[in-house]
Amino acid sequence: MSTSLSNQRSDDESTSAPSPNKAKDKGKVIKKHGDFYSSGLIIVQVEDTLYRVDIRILNYFQVFQDMFQHASEFNPEKDEGQVDKNPIRLEGVTTSQFESLLKLSDLSSILNKGARTCEFWDAILHISSIWDSEELRQHAIQEIDNLKPNAAKYIYFAQKHDVSKWIEPAFVELCKRPESLSADEISMVGLPLLAHLCLVRERRAAITSTSGRAACGHLYCVSYCRGQHFLPYDANGRANTVLEEVCNKLRATSWK
Repeated sequence: MSTSLSNQRSDDESTSAPSPNKAKDKGKVIKKHGDFYSSGLIIVQVEDTLYRVDIRILNYFQVFQDMFQHASEFNPEKDEGQVDKNPIRLEGVTTSQFESLLKLSDLSSILNKGARTCEFWDAILHISSIWDSEELRQHAIQEIDNLKPNAAKYIYFAQKHDVSKWIEPAFVELCKRPESLSADEISMVGLPLLAHLCLVRERRAAITSTSGRAACGHLYCVSYCRGQHFLPYDANGRANTVLEEVCNKLRATSWK
């Protein structure tokens, strides 16, 4: 029997028990990783790659602690994780994500590691979420905060990893900024939220453009140039009301 770990997190933060998965390897060429196979006691397989890892790395995660503690209940094969033909199969992660974890090397000092890229911590956030390490998850969230990604990327990470605190501030920022969204930003925000975003931007633009045109032709003119000038004292308030109405609706649906 072979071991695999599900990539689904249940509402109570538990991870599904390992299950057989040998059939998926039929016809697949399995290779050893060049850098992460020379040492380590446990042989694991991620996608089509074998790794040798220190058991302490896996034991950092509660799901593996439970798996090893109750191994006799679902792992009658004594050589599982000990030979190449019978590795522990890990599902729900890519080789790139798993290698990000291995690059941290010393899991005992993981919380003292310096800042890396958002993409690196994106991988760590994914692994810590599905393998039930709340401490590592919160650390990855903090590291991404420290790197200050743009608003669209915040929304992308928030939706991907269920980090609700990131969505509203990023959404508000995109609604208020004058520049249009780039193609990459549109892809990161996603179509469902993009529809609400476009609605707010269009309604806010309509309010400000019709309320603030001075006789001189300048928008919201406060200069001393000639002509009749006026300021739309209520325009900003009405524009913000539009934004707040949409935010209230999205809060009620957990920003879905």
